[in-house]
Amino acid sequence: MREKRNSKFFNNINHVFICLVAAAMQHCLKELKTGEATEAVEFKYETAAATFYHLQNTWGLYDEKVRTLILANIKANLRTRIGEFDKKAEMEASDLCAVVEGESYISEL
Repeated sequence: MREKRNSKFFNNINHVFICLVAAAMQHCLKELKTGEATEAVEFKYETAAATFYHLQNTWGLYDEKVRTLILANIKANLRTRIGEFDKKAEMEASDLCAVVEGESYISEL
């Protein structure tokens, strides 16, 4: 996936995206806290819409300058974290792994 980045990705991050991600996180954390979490946590409209709309309404209470700064901060944080991930990925070996004979591998197990 290297060199296939969408340069406009960060332009798509807006308050709706942030509220959706926060609602999903809050939903999952609430299930873990109450002990109702199962292997497959269901995040669907019926269970998360109220949280999403509450977060959107809260977002609207902030001044436009504050909202702009919050989004800029989130995007900068993501850029930094993605940049760190790329550096770690570049440290991986570029050579192919050696193929071990199946019989000798099985006997070692």
